[in-house]
Amino acid sequence: MKKRIVLTFFLIICSALSLLATEKLHLKVGTYENPPKIFTDENGEISGFWADITEEIAKLENWEIQWVHGTWDQCLQRLENNEIDIMVDVGLTPKRQERFAFSKETVLLSWVRIYKKNGSDIQTILDLEGKKIAGLKGSFDLDGPEGLKKVTREFKINCEIIEMENYDEIFQALDNKQIDAGVVDKDFGNIHSINFNIEKTSIILQPAYMNFALSKKANLTPYLIERIDAQIRELKKNNNSIYYHSIDKHLGGDDEITFLPLWLKLIFIIIFLLTVIF
Repeated sequence: MKKRIVLTFFLIICSALSLLATEKLHLKVGTYENPPKIFTDENGEISGFWADITEEIAKLENWEIQWVHGTWDQCLQRLENNEIDIMVDVGLTPKRQERFAFSKETVLLSWVRIYKKNGSDIQTILDLEGKKIAGLKGSFDLDGPEGLKKVTREFKINCEIIEMENYDEIFQALDNKQIDAGVVDKDFGNIHSINFNIEKTSIILQPAYMNFALSKKANLTPYLIERIDAQIRELKKNNNSIYYHSIDKHLGGDDEITFLPLWLKLIFIIIFLLTVIF
């Protein structure tokens, strides 16, 4: 009788452990509007390169993803307050490393470009003198170590910098000639600038490594970083993986990722060394 009770109890424990092992880990992931990298499509679904990669990792790891939408600044605040677990498409800078934990495996390389209103005479960074320039609120486009605010300070350029909630708002303001120039992510600009009566400049700022950012306050963070890095490494090894298919689909191929001018490579190396040292 006692053996039967012990056996029954043992089977119950094993069943409970089995259920726990197969239960999906529920994670909240921040999302904002930055097409084609991450955006809400016409069906209300989260789409883009980062959505594809995040959902693929979640499938491989048996995680359940809940997308939490907001502005860029809102998403970073939520991550810092441990209200979400992961934020996608975050540029790695020493200042941000003080606020967040980051995955080690680089997902993308990125930089920003200055666009100008149609007919403007802006050609170099010095031409921003006296101009009204918009950028994404809370972004490294403005606040990064090579962002607009630092560059204009170093060149002693007197200009008005306006913070906006998304890149589309910046292009709309340029099109309406409410501002003289705008700082925009390269991928957003490449895809969407043709929809507005604006002009591209040759002024490029703030190259950066784009990674997953995670809450420093969450106990799960070290585990999540380890698993994200492992999956990204495997995806990048396989030329037929969703990583490369999504680059082709949303970013128009990987030419910009595999080929960089020498000066930009040197800046990336300097940024990497700064993140390691500090």
